Amino acid sequence: MDLADWRPDALGRTRGLDPATAAARLGPGDLPVPALAYWVTAVRELFEETGLLLAVDEAGRPVDPRAPGLGERLEAHRTALVRGEGSLTAILAGEGWLADCRG
Repeated sequence: MDLADWRPDALGRTRGLDPATAAARLGPGDLPVPALAYWVTAVRELFEETGLLLAVDEAGRPVDPRAPGLGERLEAHRTALVRGEGSLTAILAGEGWLADCRG
């Protein structure tokens, strides 16, 4: 887990799972970071490793993979993220998206 995954701005760029439900799904016990951060980490890791970004727009609609230039933008974002030149939160904010944590 990256420090950026559990900052308040990262947790605020999520959709589909609230902090209390995330904590309940992980079960009882003290966690070193907010439970929702584990989902943010999963979204980031999936994107870094596969190029698949689970994201929705501000209205909760999935990002349209057919949008012109999206593939190239996503690959540029992924490459920068893997190189440590940005954060998932910055990518999501710059595109106007939220991490889709419904899974």
